[in-house]
Amino acid sequence: PSVNRYQTDKVFLEYADSLYRTPMRWNDTVEFQILKGNVKFRQAGMWMYCDSAYYYPTLNSLDAFSRVRMEQGDTLFAYADKIFYNGDIRMAQLRCGPSEPKVRLINRNVTLTTDSLDYDISMELGWYAYGGKIDDDVNTLTSIYGEYSPASKNADFYHDVVLVNNRDGFTMLTDTLYYNTNTHLARIVSPTKIQGANDTILTKSGIYDTRAGDARLTARSTIIHRDSNNNITTLEGDSIIYDKATRISRAYMFRGPDKHPLPMVLTDTAHKSVLTGGFGLYNDSTREAWAAEYPMLMEYSQTDTIFLRADTIKTCIMTEKVWPDSLKTTVDSLLASLNALEQLEAAARVTRPAAITPQAPDSLNLSPRDSLLALMPDSALLTDKEFHVAWAYNHGRFFRQDLQGVADTLVFVERDSMLYMVHNDHSEFPILVLLRTS
Repeated sequence: PSVNRYQTDKVFLEYADSLYRTPMRWNDTVEFQILKGNVKFRQAGMWMYCDSAYYYPTLNSLDAFSRVRMEQGDTLFAYADKIFYNGDIRMAQLRCGPSEPKVRLINRNVTLTTDSLDYDISMELGWYAYGGKIDDDVNTLTSIYGEYSPASKNADFYHDVVLVNNRDGFTMLTDTLYYNTNTHLARIVSPTKIQGANDTILTKSGIYDTRAGDARLTARSTIIHRDSNNNITTLEGDSIIYDKATRISRAYMFRGPDKHPLPMVLTDTAHKSVLTGGFGLYNDSTREAWAAEYPMLMEYSQTDTIFLRADTIKTCIMTEKVWPDSLKTTVDSLLASLNALEQLEAAARVTRPAAITPQAPDSLNLSPRDSLLALMPDSALLTDKEFHVAWAYNHGRFFRQDLQGVADTLVFVERDSMLYMVHNDHSEFPILVLLRTS
């Protein structure tokens, strides 16, 4: 009892309901004690509790069994069915069993769960090699092999790594991932897929803030946006900055030729357009895009693809109310009839003598105009139809297989395939050239 029990190199037995010391045989070289009931050990600031144990004083080690608990300070707790502990190197091997179906290491709001865990108390590092899981207040991470340090809050995962966000439900799939349970930043170093409700990110390098949902992707990456109608818009870039709060993505092309730079590419499959450039921006909430650094827009919704170039290109998606295809023929026919009726009424007003005053129609009968209007479908049946609009301004030019032109500003409207050529006071008038084709 008078020995300094805080020394870090010695394991001390503090309490047990019973102790049985096995007799030394002629070939025994190690003292062996059997402990039962409320067994308690300590080494420096580490405490260990169990139902029974084998204690080896000369080896400074022990084997603890049934409802084993380790405590270090008031922040680190470990639970296992068995622990094999070497006090000389301060290494604990924790295993599951009947009293604890899973080994658990709890550090504040972080819980590591596995079947088998090795923990180095000196290094404050635990690792598993046959599958495990780490939970914090933001994410759940699983892998075949994993390491966790309560001191640095760093966790490294290898092989079949899956990160599931507990708040948004997005999933990250990769082979290697470095994660910090304090900052909730995930460092991506291998091919990775991040799957959300509407967005999918494909990359192999970068930093992902799992709490805010922001990403800084530093390798050629792709973000796939999917809208409520299952239309897909993809953004590719050598590096991409993604802001989940504003839903704005910024894509860049590498500057150094040694990195094999490729332009950013924004592809709208629904409206059949591709926007490229050295820098691009896409707002998924407003569905607006902007490109600079020698941008080009390819619009292939029609038979011939049209190409637009300028210093800057901006695109957006607009919406108008239209009749469904099943009603369009009927509405067009009624509108044509109304137009014809208006022409007849106008002609009648011109030829009618001034002294004659038209009689009011019978209140029990509808006029021809009212009869036609009564046949019109309810305006509530109108549906939304989207169309693509692009602005190419400052030194704008376009070309197609049979046509090309230049103007200060070009505006292309997908709805009716109209291209508007605009000039300002400081530019030349638009020029349109018809090419002869064979």
